[in-house]
Amino acid sequence: MDLAASQHGLIARHQALGGGGLSAGQWGWLAKSDDWERVHAGVFRRVGAPQTWEQALMAGCLAVDGIASHRAAGTLWQLPQIERRLEIVIPARRRATLKGFDVHRISSLQPVDRTHRSGIPVTSLARTVIDVSLEVPRLAPVIVNHVLAARGVPLELLFNSYPAP
Repeated sequence: MDLAASQHGLIARHQALGGGGLSAGQWGWLAKSDDWERVHAGVFRRVGAPQTWEQALMAGCLAVDGIASHRAAGTLWQLPQIERRLEIVIPARRRATLKGFDVHRISSLQPVDRTHRSGIPVTSLARTVIDVSLEVPRLAPVIVNHVLAARGVPLELLFNSYPAP
């Protein structure tokens, strides 16, 4: 499956049945086969696919239809001094818990705040800088200086696009 290859060896039930071309019966066969193993409810990993931090993060995103955020996004954006953690964001109206993950709920996430890194849905660089700076204030100067020096994000975008907490 090309979809699984692009998602670190993972596929979600809703993808397979929605646009993935599988019937409910075919999905049932896949879920019971020795070629796939369950990672989270509705998310399966192809046996033999390398088990990586990125795969674990992608599995969490698929399981709750979330987006990698905060320190997980900082890791994907290769921000300095970020502790690698499994963190995702979901809409505030939804409730979800996921073993091993910090799940953040937010009222809105604009299209400009969404992108992909390594095939994983992730918050934009600007949004990630804001989120990490609010979550770990001691890192704010290091991260902002890094992003500005690398010309990744204009200063105006960091300070004029988001409301003050």
